[in-house]
Amino acid sequence: IAMKEDIAEEAKWGCKGEKVGADSESDGEYNTQKIIKNCQEEDIAARLCAESTEGEYEDWYLPSRKELSLLYSNKDKIGGVSSGYYWSSLEPSSSNAWFQNFKNGVQISYTKNYSNRVRCLRSF
Repeated sequence: IAMKEDIAEEAKWGCKGEKVGADSESDGEYNTQKIIKNCQEEDIAARLCAESTEGEYEDWYLPSRKELSLLYSNKDKIGGVSSGYYWSSLEPSSSNAWFQNFKNGVQISYTKNYSNRVRCLRSF
């Protein structure tokens, strides 16, 4: 389940230079828990999701790379999605994390200090 709107237009992934263990290609909830546990920075993408109470739910998370790709594939059904860049919760290195261009679907690994949009998910 995706949030109806982006939780942030510009948020950093956080903890550039630190590997926090967010290494699942398909489990954003797992990655988000790792990020929150091992990165104490405020207002980062994963923390915005994890601390959200949108719709009175408290189980939001930053999508994995695969979940973000599914979100992109269904963006017209979901609605309200920008043609900008969205963070995933996957980090390939201590310096970079994956994000996706929602204009053309391309996924890119880039610096964690870059600011991207954030759309949170939850499972049931």
